[in-house]
Amino acid sequence: VVSVGDFSVEFCGGTHVGNAGQIGAFKILSESGVAAGVRRIEAITGAGLYVRLSQQDQRMKNAAELLKTTPDSLEDRIASLQEEIKAYKKELEEFKGKAMDTALDNMLADAVNIDGILLVRRSFKDFDIGDLRTVSDKLREGRKGIISVLASENHGKVTFLVTVSDDLLERYHAGNMIKQIAAVAGGGGGGRANMAQAGAKDPDKIPD
Repeated sequence: VVSVGDFSVEFCGGTHVGNAGQIGAFKILSESGVAAGVRRIEAITGAGLYVRLSQQDQRMKNAAELLKTTPDSLEDRIASLQEEIKAYKKELEEFKGKAMDTALDNMLADAVNIDGILLVRRSFKDFDIGDLRTVSDKLREGRKGIISVLASENHGKVTFLVTVSDDLLERYHAGNMIKQIAAVAGGGGGGRANMAQAGAKDPDKIPD
């Protein structure tokens, strides 16, 4: 067995040392469960720890250089950038809101009237599902007899959203419609009668 003072007496699991002082510096890197009642601890010691700390120090310097600051000021610089990102996101959301309002008028003007039902179709760039829902909610607001088929390409992926106004739910089902629509672009999805969403892989098929 290997004894470490009065703290631990264990079966030796590998090469051991004459005394604990020979281990030198010691740092636990990870701790996890590998089986019922069994924990695994990974650590680094001695010269290995010195090499690791040197590598981390270099990474800190590289990160500071990328952010145009010093290692000592890195935390403040990151906090500052987070605030900038938050401000940019707010501006982007405001811009999207204005773009939605403009698009809404154009979408209604370009809608197709089929037997008294207004069919709205529009594709967007870099809109997420939340943005598409906002557009569809605005389209249905105070209106009857309207079906919207919306799509967005975001980082090479396609999102579809189909909505049906409440007065048409006995005749049309958004979930059934979107299955056929998404299939054209290599995707699938479903949902309720009044709203359904789907994902797809081929942005080139959005017009189809």
